[in-house]
Amino acid sequence: MVCVLPEYRVEGAAARGGKSISVWDDLTLRTPNLIEGGTNGNVACDMYNRYKEDIKLMKQMGFDSYRFSISWPRILPGMIPFVTLFHWDLPNCLQLEYGGMLSDKIVNDFVEYAELCFQEFGDRVKFWATINEPWTYAVRDKDSYTVARNLLLCHSAAVKSYRTDFKVLEPVIHGQYPESMLQYAESNIVPFSNEEKKSLRNLLIGGLNYYTSYFVAYEQNPPGVGYPADQQIMFSYTDKDGNPVGEPDSEKTTTAISQPDKRALTQKGSVSSRPSCLRSKSNADYYNDPLASAADKPTLIGFESSTGGYYQ
Repeated sequence: MVCVLPEYRVEGAAARGGKSISVWDDLTLRTPNLIEGGTNGNVACDMYNRYKEDIKLMKQMGFDSYRFSISWPRILPGMIPFVTLFHWDLPNCLQLEYGGMLSDKIVNDFVEYAELCFQEFGDRVKFWATINEPWTYAVRDKDSYTVARNLLLCHSAAVKSYRTDFKVLEPVIHGQYPESMLQYAESNIVPFSNEEKKSLRNLLIGGLNYYTSYFVAYEQNPPGVGYPADQQIMFSYTDKDGNPVGEPDSEKTTTAISQPDKRALTQKGSVSSRPSCLRSKSNADYYNDPLASAADKPTLIGFESSTGGYYQ
């Protein structure tokens, strides 16, 4: 079992070690009313200072590896490190200079940052993830398609650099938008060039972050514009007969994994030349017993053998 923690939520030490201001620093300090309780990441869990103690606690809880994220604006080992390069903690200076992920200028800056990480930590880190939950990051922006495109280009450029200068990997994905997206969102997306498609065919490991179950139904004219409307679907926690699609979690705030979802998550051969897949996260709430061991949280346990791994 493995543990997943994003840097801003746990590190703290916001002004130590030469760290510059991130977009999260700017948002939480300048507009505290947007965050419940007006909290921020200045101290957080203080993992910057307590990481050795925290890693010991993870081992005591039954975890055998740890997926953590490097803070881009900060540019820390124990267990097996799985490092995420970008967990949404963008340097605020890039946001102010050219709009961050809204500009393709971000690609060169992201590659420069990634190469520095590969060079400095590559002797200890053998497992890298480029971007945490790119879909979630993109759909929260007013121009989801532009952000999604630039995230993909950041990913492909970083992997190309890693393959060329740091490690040889085998191309395993198609490198293009799915047909349904080309059909329903053609007017909102910029197609990839042939060269960009080639550069995208290099994902070695795919991580699927699983949060909840939904019943999905076709809706010809859903509310909203852009990405929400292009999907032409509506989401519900109950099926067409009003039955819950899964059991609620301990806080009854989300719906835990349902049996149909389990079959879908473990289905083989649905994508040609499918890359290795890690079930990289499950966020059903277990706040009633926060110190329970990893084995006590069984939402997706049992899928490691078919997917390559599982992070709680």
